[in-house]
Amino acid sequence: MNHSFGRFLALLGLFWLVFLVPTPARATGIQEKTVIVGMEDCCEPEAWPAAEKVLAREFRALGFAVLLVPGRASGERERRLELQELTESHRAACAVRIVRPPAGQGAVELWVNDRVTRKMLFRQFEIPAEVGEREAEIIALRIVEMLRASLLELRLPDRRARPAAPTGKDRPLPPAIRRLLPGPPSPAPDRLALELHGGAWISSGGVPALGMLHLGLRVRLPWSLDLLGDVGFSPVSGELRADGLASTFDMTSGFVWTVWTPEPAGPLRPAFGVGAGLLRPGARGVSGTQGLTLREDSTLVGAGAVRFELAWSFTPRLAVICVVNAGVALPEISVRFSDRTVARAGNPFAEILAGLRVALF
Repeated sequence: MNHSFGRFLALLGLFWLVFLVPTPARATGIQEKTVIVGMEDCCEPEAWPAAEKVLAREFRALGFAVLLVPGRASGERERRLELQELTESHRAACAVRIVRPPAGQGAVELWVNDRVTRKMLFRQFEIPAEVGEREAEIIALRIVEMLRASLLELRLPDRRARPAAPTGKDRPLPPAIRRLLPGPPSPAPDRLALELHGGAWISSGGVPALGMLHLGLRVRLPWSLDLLGDVGFSPVSGELRADGLASTFDMTSGFVWTVWTPEPAGPLRPAFGVGAGLLRPGARGVSGTQGLTLREDSTLVGAGAVRFELAWSFTPRLAVICVVNAGVALPEISVRFSDRTVARAGNPFAEILAGLRVALF
């Protein structure tokens, strides 16, 4: 009874040690294998354990697991088939057999089955009749150098393998969070741009609205500022009519603007500016009260104005731009005929323009 109870306790303790005591988890990584076929069991005179030992050390230094398998075949054909079978059964990168020559012959045979190239390699290396550790290391290094390209190819990732599932770092963010993050850095702004606008020049005082064409050159400055030089003219004259008078009215202008564009700049970019320049009004009229007298006159007046722009870039170098200018002429423009003022202009005046901006570089 006591002996049976003691045996039961011993079995229970063994069960606890084997199944219940936690043991360290083993690594699950896949490691490529190489097989070295030993010759001592089948053909001891041709065995070279020292070379096999050095070769195993070199394979391990390259990161391969090494299996030492005793060989059984003695004939040439049988040895070839044995290497192929060992490579396939162990799913090894290669299987190697080193055949040491009998004393006095001076040549070592090397049989290698390479899984990467799917070829059976046979080499003979000349060595002295008396071999030692140095010759064993030379043979092992020659084998590794001969197989280095195939072995390194096994360390590369398989290009045909499916890409791994995205991790937390690679997974795209939800749109609600992506909108909160800063966008990619904007490209460097263009330093020089050409502008072409068309629109209307409008003023109080009895002068007609004029169609205008503008040509401008814009230079980028630091601190989000632009320097803009702009000239405009009216291609079609307006008409002035008063008692006994029929006259045309034209306008030519030239301004220099300083324009500020707030940051950050997106596809739709507002801008604000101030400018100063010259206006050159011109009139050419006929008076019926004084015998159809023809008179023509023009003058230059100063002007100051403010500017609002709204540009939409639909390509990196091309943008549509809308402009509103408002200002005053100093002094006020007067259209006179026979010492009589028939119209006034310039206090105030406005321009409404639309056109294109082309970045040059």
